Amino acid sequence: MQEESLSTKQLRNYKIQFILVTANEFEKEALQNQIKPISPNCITTYTDKTGRYRIGYLGSYLIAHLHLLQQGSQREHAAITSINEAYQTISPLCVIMVGIAFGRSSITQNLGDVLVSQTIKPYNHVRRSAGDNGECITEDRNHPLTPGHTILHLAQSRADQVNAMPLKYKVHVGTILTGEELIDDKIYKEKLIEAFSTADQDIIGGEMEAVGLASAMLYHSNINWLVIKAISDWADGAKNKNKTKYQKEAAQNAVDFCVKLFNTDRLCMLSNFVKTKSNYNEKYNTFLINGYKLYYLRNKLCCTFKDISIKTAIPQAEIEQLENFKIIDGKPVFHTISSKKAHKIRKLLGCGEELFEETYTDHEQSFFKNKKHALFCPPERAKAVIFDFDGTLTLKDQHLSTWQRIWQYLGYDLKICETLHRKFTNGDISHNEWCDKTAKYFIDRDLKKDDIMKIAQQITLMPGTDAVLQELSNQNIPVYICSGSIDIIIESVLGDSKKLIRKIVSNEFAYDKTGTKLKTITSTVYDFAGKSDFIKEVAAELNIDTSDILFVGNSNNDEFAVSSGAKTLVINPKLTDGYNRNIWKYFVGHNIKDLHEILPFLLPDKYLLERTE
Repeated sequence: MQEESLSTKQLRNYKIQFILVTANEFEKEALQNQIKPISPNCITTYTDKTGRYRIGYLGSYLIAHLHLLQQGSQREHAAITSINEAYQTISPLCVIMVGIAFGRSSITQNLGDVLVSQTIKPYNHVRRSAGDNGECITEDRNHPLTPGHTILHLAQSRADQVNAMPLKYKVHVGTILTGEELIDDKIYKEKLIEAFSTADQDIIGGEMEAVGLASAMLYHSNINWLVIKAISDWADGAKNKNKTKYQKEAAQNAVDFCVKLFNTDRLCMLSNFVKTKSNYNEKYNTFLINGYKLYYLRNKLCCTFKDISIKTAIPQAEIEQLENFKIIDGKPVFHTISSKKAHKIRKLLGCGEELFEETYTDHEQSFFKNKKHALFCPPERAKAVIFDFDGTLTLKDQHLSTWQRIWQYLGYDLKICETLHRKFTNGDISHNEWCDKTAKYFIDRDLKKDDIMKIAQQITLMPGTDAVLQELSNQNIPVYICSGSIDIIIESVLGDSKKLIRKIVSNEFAYDKTGTKLKTITSTVYDFAGKSDFIKEVAAELNIDTSDILFVGNSNNDEFAVSSGAKTLVINPKLTDGYNRNIWKYFVGHNIKDLHEILPFLLPDKYLLERTE
C-alpha cells in the first residue's frame, strides 16, 4: 500500500477534530487495523518530533492516531509532552486514550472487560509523615479529574447499549487510578485501592497514561477527553502469565468499544463540532444491521429482498448480505451498512432503532434458524382466500372452543370432549364416528336449536372482519370458509357478511320435524386432512393453481392446508407453532385484535408497504 506524508499545512487543512492515543504496540496494531484510509490503497501519515501520526477515518470521523514513543505520563515523549505538542499542531476537539489497564477484581470483572473513565484519580502526589505513635500517615494531595459531561454521557449511553449485547466483554464506567508505576503486586494494588477509594468514587482499575492526557487537556482548557482501556491483568504478580494473549485481547476490546462509539453520529453533539466533508464522511458512517431482526421484520410484512431493493434503491445483493452473517464463538457477527441506507430500511420496515442493536429475542433467533428456504412472497395478490372460522375470524378464546362451549352449556365435564378428540387424533375413531358420539351426548341432554343460537351470541367476530370481507369482495377475490365448527353458529355469527362468502363447509346440525331438537350431526369431510382436499377443489373450480390461494388458520387442524401447495398464514396461533416455516408461510402475530392486520398478506400490492419517495 502506498504512503502519503503530509506537511504541517496539509495536516491543518484537514481540520481534524479527534486524536486517539496509544502507548503499547498491541494497542497500536488493534487501532490501526480499524482506521480506514482517506484515499484508496494509500496510508496517510504525518511525522514530527512527537512521533508519527496515522490519519484516517474511525467510523465516519476523521482522526489522527498518535502512538506514544514512551509509556507513562511524565517522561520525554510520554503522554504529557506528546499530547501537548500534538494539541498545538492539530487543535483537536477531543482526545481519547485507548489501550490496556489492570482490573480491580476478578470477582466483579473479567479479563478483556472495558474500563471507561468517569473520573481518573492520580496517586503519585502524596505527603507521608510520622504520626504521634510513629506510624506512617499518607496525605492524598492528588485531585480527581473528570471529562466533560457530554463526552462522558455519550460514552455511558453507548456502554449501556453494549452491555445489553451478547458480546465477549462488558463495559465498566467508573474511577481509574493513574500513575507512573507499573504495578504487579497484589498487596500493593489493594493498598492503593483502599487508600484512594471514597464513597463517591468506584475504582474500577488502573493504568499509567491517563493523568498525562487529562493534564495536557486541562492546560488547554478542553474537557473533551476520555480514557477507554480494557483489562489485561490484575496487577497481582502474574502480569507476565500469557501476557501477549491477554494484552492483545484487551487492546482489541478497547478498540472495539471505541469503534462502536465512533460508529454513530452522536459525537457531532460535542460543542464546537464542525461537520465538514473532511472530518465527517457519510460513506464511513455505518450502522450495524441486526440480521435476526431484519429477517423477522421483513417476514412479518411479507417483504422480499427485491421489495426492499425496489423501494429503497439499495442493490438487492447488498441487502441479502445483511442476513448472510457468520456465527463466531456462538455469537452472530452482523454486517454494517451506510447510515443513509440503514435509515431507509428502518423507515420501510416501520421499526425503531432496535434494528441497529445487537440484542435479539429468542423468538427472533429461532425464527431465523428454522427457515428452510427463502421467503415466498407472491408477486401478485391472492386469487382466492380460504378462512378457518373458530379463532381465526372470531376473537381468540384461550380457554374454550365453540364445541367446548356446547359441552359446558349442557353441563358435561370437558374431559369427555377431550377424550373423544384424543381418540380421533390417535386414529381410534373416524371423524364421522366422532360426530356421531358427540351427537348422542348432546341429544341425551336435549340440545335445541335455540340453545345453539344462545351459544352463538357468546361468540364475537374479530374486529375488522366485515371490512376485510367487503374489501376482498370489492377486489373480486372469492372468499371461502373451511371450518371444523358448526354451520348454524358460523352463519349466525357472520350475520349480513355471510353474503360475501362464496361457500362455507363445516359440520352440519340437523333437527327433528319440529325444527327445534338436534337429531344428527353430519361430519364435514373438509376438516383436518380434508382442508387440503377442499383447497384443491377450490383451485379446480376457479381454474387456478393452489399456490394462488391463501389459507388463513390458527390451530393444529389447519396445519394440513400446506400439503395442498397453498400459501398459508397463521393468526393468533393455538396448538400450533406459528414459527414453523414448513407449515406456515406467513405469521401475523400472537395477539392480533383486528383482521385488517392480515391485509398485507392478502393484497400485498395494495397494503404491503407504501412506496418510498
